[in-house]
Amino acid sequence: MKIKINNKEYEVEQCTTLLRMERGLMFSKKKNLLFIFPVKTRPLMHMLFVFYPITAIFLDESYKILDHKILYPFQFYLPKQKIKYILEISEKIENPNKVFFIDKVEF
Repeated sequence: MKIKINNKEYEVEQCTTLLRMERGLMFSKKKNLLFIFPVKTRPLMHMLFVFYPITAIFLDESYKILDHKILYPFQFYLPKQKIKYILEISEKIENPNKVFFIDKVEF
């Protein structure tokens, strides 16, 4: 699926299963992921065995940005509030202002 952040398009792979969410970007080449949680949650994120910085963007059920954080290898992060989606973009985005889904999000 494709999304647009700050007028730049990204190809994003959806993660909906627990196994896929647990693996995330560990031991992978750079790519972008969208984690889709069945209910709002506050997941503890980790960057174990991810060897490049990413931008994590936390969204609510209306795709509104609640929080964002640049994460570095072997760092942990807990979102400030419950979220429905996490976008992991494999580059630094300093101020993501709006996320626009070009393709439909499927759960």
